[in-house]
Amino acid sequence: MRRFPPSKRHTVRIITSEDPPLGLCHPTGAIVLVDKPPGYTSRQIANIIQQLCHQKTGHGGTLDPFASGLLILATGKHTRYLSEFQQAPKTYSGKGVLGIQTTTGDPEGEILQIAPRLFCH
Repeated sequence: MRRFPPSKRHTVRIITSEDPPLGLCHPTGAIVLVDKPPGYTSRQIANIIQQLCHQKTGHGGTLDPFASGLLILATGKHTRYLSEFQQAPKTYSGKGVLGIQTTTGDPEGEILQIAPRLFCH
């Protein structure tokens, strides 16, 4: 696993069996799996890889900046395979808080209202 560059709170981890990840910047490109932490956009992560490898880089689907999870990237000629990842079935999981309303409808917004009590039947 290779770590680079550190942000204010998080480190981007490239998931690979090689250390250093030798195939990451292969001349013809590579498929790269990234454990994306909260606080980065998918494009920011792709830009990090692009600057590292000096190759065009794309991602197989956007994760919200506040989300964490597997981000599939491709470099060089392997970017043509990204549409296959985008069309593949996906599974999502998450945690939520009920009874809080924010200005943006996500964790980034300011809290407008908190429900006094929630009842589940």
